[in-house]
Amino acid sequence: MFSKLVSVLKENEPEIVVGNWGTGILPELNLIKSLDLPSKTKVILNMETFPTAWKSRKREFFERYLLKSSMKNIDGLIVPTDEMYNLLISYGFKLEDKIIYRKPFYFPRSHFETTKVLRNHDEAIKDLIFLGKPDLFRSLNSVQNQLLELAESGITISCSEKFNLSHKNIFPFKPFGIYDFDYNFSKITATHKAALVTFKIQETSDYPLRFNTSLPHRFLFPLALGLPTVVPQQGFQAIGTLIDKYQIGYRYQSIEKLKEYLRSDAVSISRNNIIDHKSELDFNADEFKAFLKKF
Repeated sequence: MFSKLVSVLKENEPEIVVGNWGTGILPELNLIKSLDLPSKTKVILNMETFPTAWKSRKREFFERYLLKSSMKNIDGLIVPTDEMYNLLISYGFKLEDKIIYRKPFYFPRSHFETTKVLRNHDEAIKDLIFLGKPDLFRSLNSVQNQLLELAESGITISCSEKFNLSHKNIFPFKPFGIYDFDYNFSKITATHKAALVTFKIQETSDYPLRFNTSLPHRFLFPLALGLPTVVPQQGFQAIGTLIDKYQIGYRYQSIEKLKEYLRSDAVSISRNNIIDHKSELDFNADEFKAFLKKF
């Protein structure tokens, strides 16, 4: 792996390398700075999900230590939320000497130019779509019971067929990869009132930090397609901040409250708010290019 990376860097001499946060990427980023390249490559770290730990506090401390030890080799950061930025400051990281992009690095296929956005929630065929997928190795994504509970209450839900759920109110679709550019996300999402964002978290007031600081794909994808988001009220601070600020979804306390939202005009209001706040919510390629030119 290292030899291949060295070969690619020396052959192409990139001006900028962008890496997504993860403990496995840091050795590669550190390697880049150690190489004697003709042009000095700048390194940007996309803090997409930080910390990634969801169970172990020891893991959180480990990630914090690794980031601190590598910070000298990082020229810029993509920090998607104020919550994450404040966390990094609380860790004592000196961010004033870094070039920082303080917005989510959105999936670049925006609904605003490419899809028909439903302004009226009555046009939707089903209530919710869940874009997460089951993971055999991490119980974090094992939300089958939550989906069944919602379906049993009368809420109609679409989810990946990989969940292997059988219920009259659950409608499976074929799974897709996040880099599957041929997949028509809008065709599926446009027939739903809202997107569900949830994970399997133990009943505790001490929620993992990652859910307070990060914006997961299962939230960003629907948002980029103009779809409101519903999320449990407790434990998802970063998502909740955006929902509350722009009124683009609903943080539900109970299934009954969620049903009230889905049956009301509030869904249409949320959809319209996403469209009306295009400049704040849509991925802005020109703005991101301006960020890159600073290096």
